[in-house]
Amino acid sequence: MKTLGGTALNKGIINNIQLVMWDAVPECNEDCPIYDTCIYAANHHNKCDLRKQYTNKVLQNLSTACAEADEIKVHKIGFLLIPLYQQLITFKINSLNNQHQIFEGNRINPIFKEQREVIKLITTMLDSLEIGDGSGRLGKHGDPQYYENFVDGEEDY
Repeated sequence: MKTLGGTALNKGIINNIQLVMWDAVPECNEDCPIYDTCIYAANHHNKCDLRKQYTNKVLQNLSTACAEADEIKVHKIGFLLIPLYQQLITFKINSLNNQHQIFEGNRINPIFKEQREVIKLITTMLDSLEIGDGSGRLGKHGDPQYYENFVDGEEDY
């Protein structure tokens, strides 16, 4: 597979089908809301490593689905599902910076609502593409300790 995060659309061949995908990643710079605290920001002059790692992990989880997919399914994964995951990481980055601003007056901060809407769209898309176990999760046999390890910082996710 070609390098992730660039604007080249052709990423490679999967199961004799051209994977065309929009996965462009912005440069890492001071405009990022978590620039000063990001653990991936060692190379501030390159593409955002956090977004690249996130996209890579999503693609690893989707690789089995892509290998078993027809051309239309691979196209939907590349042009519809991956951009939704890109939107989700953007919202997650912004909400991380706004954890204390869950409410704006009497209303919930719109970024959290949008984040939930993107998650719903991803779940719907996964289900419609028959990817995963029908619950919107990518795999049937995930690591049950993943969340705890992530929160405790025991693994480098």
